[in-house]
Amino acid sequence: MFNRYLLDTNVLIPFFSKDFFLELGKRGLPIHWSLPIEAEFLDVWARLFPDKAGSGLKVLQLMRSAVPDWRAPVSRRVLQKVELPDPKDRHVLAAAIGVRADTIVTWNIKDFPTSVLQNHGLIARTPDAVLCDIFAADQDMFIAAAGAMRARMRNPAMSPNEWLEGVQSGGLRGLAARLRLVSEML
Repeated sequence: MFNRYLLDTNVLIPFFSKDFFLELGKRGLPIHWSLPIEAEFLDVWARLFPDKAGSGLKVLQLMRSAVPDWRAPVSRRVLQKVELPDPKDRHVLAAAIGVRADTIVTWNIKDFPTSVLQNHGLIARTPDAVLCDIFAADQDMFIAAAGAMRARMRNPAMSPNEWLEGVQSGGLRGLAARLRLVSEML
């Protein structure tokens, strides 16, 4: 069985990391995020895409419908007591504890010191590392998910190689290397 994952905002903004986790979430991977993470998502979305700021709500609605059990309660006790390098990240740790996650998935590993996470039975890992582990644990499910994701790319349609270039340029280099070995199945 897979760990329970809490997704940080910086995993939900980039297309490929978000798409992989949502597709795997549809297939039963226990992924979660919180209302404060959604609020942060909308703020970041509006900054990155000012001409499409309103579409952030649509993206959240699609995320919620893909993974109905998404909501992670935030531990108020943790919000008040925990110290992190960036105090703005306390809500992420509080959500991970609230949903009893095993892993915080984030691109900002340095913001979640091992010494703090160990006290709560948590680890922080990058999306690439987590997705590579999931691929290794259940290749059939992962290849089916990746194939479904690539099939949705219709405007423009992408060859497996073009799609894998996107995966790699999206920061998922280790995953792209593994998927290249099975690209004929995508």
